[in-house]
Amino acid sequence: TRAIFKEPRGLCVDNNNNLFISDFDDHKIRKINGINNIISTFGGNGIQGFSGDGNLAINSSMDNPFDC
Repeated sequence: TRAIFKEPRGLCVDNNNNLFISDFDDHKIRKINGINNIISTFGGNGIQGFSGDGNLAINSSMDNPFDC
């Protein structure tokens, strides 16, 4: 109930019914758990940019993710 999306764009669903949402202006990919509906950050640290490969997804900088 406290999750905030700045500009959700793309939606994807995996085989476990988890919903992934690209949050364009927050530079993150968010996940809604398919079992308990808890929203968490799947990727992106909220800082616009590109931090390259080899990092944990949650610690990576993203530049306006448009899709999942």
